[in-house]
Amino acid sequence: VILAFAAIYVIWGSTYLAIRFAIETMPPFGMAAVRFLVAGALMHAWLRTR
Repeated sequence: VILAFAAIYVIWGSTYLAIRFAIETMPPFGMAAVRFLVAGALMHAWLRTR
């Protein structure tokens, strides 16, 4: 349980760093496109294994 809480803390904490990096290097629509492509690829991989 402690390890799960630590993982959540690290993952959610790293999103602010990722957003700061993305804002400085990518246009907003490009950032949204990458987010949706990654989400779609993960969902596709999950459904293929199911």
